[in-house]
Amino acid sequence: MSRVQITSGPFEMIKNSRKFKRRRNSIEVIGKKDLEEEIKNLKKSNQLIIVEGDHDKEALQKLGLENIFVINKTGISLYNRIEEVVNRLGRKEKCVILTDFDKKGRKLYDLLKKEFVKQGIKINNDIRFILLKKRLSHIEGLANFYEHLKNEIYKKRNKDFRNR
Repeated sequence: MSRVQITSGPFEMIKNSRKFKRRRNSIEVIGKKDLEEEIKNLKKSNQLIIVEGDHDKEALQKLGLENIFVINKTGISLYNRIEEVVNRLGRKEKCVILTDFDKKGRKLYDLLKKEFVKQGIKINNDIRFILLKKRLSHIEGLANFYEHLKNEIYKKRNKDFRNR
C-alpha cells in the first residue's frame, strides 16, 4: 500500500497531532468503519459543521448530520459570516470545518481556522483527516462516496464468506 505524504498546508497540524501519531502504524486501514464512527460522533456531539456551499450541506444532510452552517452566501461578506459563527458558538466551543480539498477550499480552511482560533474556538479535524486519507476532494460527493465504500465492504465480506 502506498502512504499519503502530508508535507505542508492545513494538514501539517493534523500530521503532528496525537491522533495521527497513535494511528501512524495503522494509517492504511482507515476505511468505512472510521468514517462511519466519525459521522456517528458528529451526530452525537452536535458540533457546528462549516461547509462552503449548499451542495455540501445537502450531502451532509443525506448522511443524517445537522447543525450545518454554509459560510459562502451571496451578498454577505465572509467576515460577517465568520462573525455569525463566533456569535452562534461562543468561546471554548468546538466546530468542524469541512471545506473542499482544492486550492480554494484549503485557503478558506486556513482563513477560517486562523480567525476561529483567535476567538478561542477549537477546531475538530478528525473527519477532515479521514477524508484526506481517502482522497475525497469535494465534500458534495461525500454521501455518494460513503455509499460506494459501504458497498465495497459488503462485497468483500460476501466474497470472504464464500471462500470459507
